Amino acid sequence: MTAESSTTAETVAEPERFELTSERGLPISVSSWGDWASAEGVVLVVPAIATRARHYNGFARWLVGQGFVAVTFDFSGYGDSLRGPLKDSPVDILDWARDARTVLDWVAEKDATLPVTWVGHSLGGQLLGLAGDRGVTQSIFVATGVGSGWKSPWQTAVPGMVMFFLVGPIAQKLCGYYPGRRLRFFGNLPSGVMSQWRTWVAYPRYILGERPWLAPRYASITSPITAVSFTDDVVMSKAALRMLLSFYSGARKMHFRFSPKSLGVGSIGHMGPFRAASASIWGTVFLPFLAKRRGPPADN
Repeated sequence: MTAESSTTAETVAEPERFELTSERGLPISVSSWGDWASAEGVVLVVPAIATRARHYNGFARWLVGQGFVAVTFDFSGYGDSLRGPLKDSPVDILDWARDARTVLDWVAEKDATLPVTWVGHSLGGQLLGLAGDRGVTQSIFVATGVGSGWKSPWQTAVPGMVMFFLVGPIAQKLCGYYPGRRLRFFGNLPSGVMSQWRTWVAYPRYILGERPWLAPRYASITSPITAVSFTDDVVMSKAALRMLLSFYSGARKMHFRFSPKSLGVGSIGHMGPFRAASASIWGTVFLPFLAKRRGPPADN
């Protein structure tokens, strides 16, 4: 990233913040960054599990500096979308896929002429197949794959099995939600999200192991997918990514695997791609794959 683009990103005004309504009737807190009238495209950032939308604020500001509108959001029943205590949040992961669809539909209503890039971080790459790609021009999957314990790197699989099937259920029953922050294994999550995730983790084919009838949804995705992974990510393995990409059998797919050294940084890992410390890599990792408008902007 050049010094000029860095300065631009830092001076971006605060986003427009508003709420949409989920299919369950719950609020979805959304932030729209940038000027729709002059944008070259829209980037919808779909979060990783147990990750607040604010984690992507620096990335959103950078996108605006590159001429895009960025849209970030918190899933219903979580983060800024949560109303009341987390133990009362009624949502699961399938609800979160529908939330992503709701936000995507809002983007199309706002301006259907702009190309849309779905940037899915971890869980966000899994959800495209459930939400559908209507309105999506192309996708970038970042540090993603199936969450199956059978496909996880050993550094995560061993403590993960203990946490998912021994410590986690006990803590979840006591708290009424999954207290990941206290357990130092991911963040806090609604009980329904964690219970569903725990079920899928036990199957080698993850969600399609428990719900094979959802396979046609993944196969129906036809918009191009670019997958980006990192050699120091100990949460998602290459095998996990390969399996997830195999679900998207109808899409044209590319995969780029980066080492921190090749990008000139010390480390990246699973959560690092969107941290401010990784801003220097965004021009290489993301910019070539973002969908842009062809030709001049339409008259308003």
